[in-house]
Amino acid sequence: MRRNTLQLFLVPLTAAVLIALPACGGNQQSDSQQDQPAEETVAEPEPELKTIGTASDADGVYKVDVTNETGKAITSITYKFDDEDAWGNNLLADGDSFAADEERLMYVDLSSRPDAVSKASTDGTLTYPAIAVEITLEDGTVADLHEFPLDSVQSLAIKTDGTVYYVEYTLDGATDAVSTQADEQGIYQALQNAAAEAQAQAEAEAQAQADAAASAQSQKNTTSSTTSSKGTGSSSSSSSSSSKGKGTSSSGKSGSGSSSNSSSNSGSSNSGSSSSSSSSSNSGGTTSSPDAGCVDDNSAAHY
Repeated sequence: MRRNTLQLFLVPLTAAVLIALPACGGNQQSDSQQDQPAEETVAEPEPELKTIGTASDADGVYKVDVTNETGKAITSITYKFDDEDAWGNNLLADGDSFAADEERLMYVDLSSRPDAVSKASTDGTLTYPAIAVEITLEDGTVADLHEFPLDSVQSLAIKTDGTVYYVEYTLDGATDAVSTQADEQGIYQALQNAAAEAQAQAEAEAQAQADAAASAQSQKNTTSSTTSSKGTGSSSSSSSSSSKGKGTSSSGKSGSGSSSNSSSNSGSSNSGSSSSSSSSSNSGGTTSSPDAGCVDDNSAAHY
């Protein structure tokens, strides 16, 4: 009985030990896993920004972080100094364009211009080299940024308000941004006023020329009309003279006829009061028709 009782007691105890062993082993494995160092998260490198111009760390080369906030791609970027008339070469490579909202690093080499004039910043305490930049947009719009800072510029954005294009930038160590919008609007308004004045002057000159031409034409027409009137009067006078001449000729003929009649009457009724020529002619008392005709012609010649 005792042996059987002991066996019954040992069987459950052995089973309990066997069940407990895997559990202990599992705990030991868990502890070893906790002792392993955690994997470090490696940050991905930021994508390298594209460049505008030739990248260089040489003296006299300025680098500016620029963002295109015009809403359109920029296809050309050139620059010049205030004392220059011609714009330089395009800083963008052939076929390249500065996309809208894109950020790039712009390099400007001023090593050949150590005499570049510095301009005062808005607060008047900092001077820095500045250039004028001309941009061409994808739609063909060309805009001038009359003051484009280069030195100590933390970041710069090219913007537009729908009328003018300007830059807004932040200098190193500063928190407030500086904008050239007001300056660009002033320049734009001055150009508009100048264009309006030039247009008004051109229109005034054109009107003056038109008035002068109209006056000359009117004077020419008046002179031509006066000359035509004088010519008509002369013709009328000539016609009148002609009429008078015809009347005189007719009168002469009438006189001739009267003379003829007088001679005829003299031949038939004169008793010695007529001239000797008439008397000798009419001595017979009768006159033939041919003789009367001769008398008529001679009378006409004398009278």
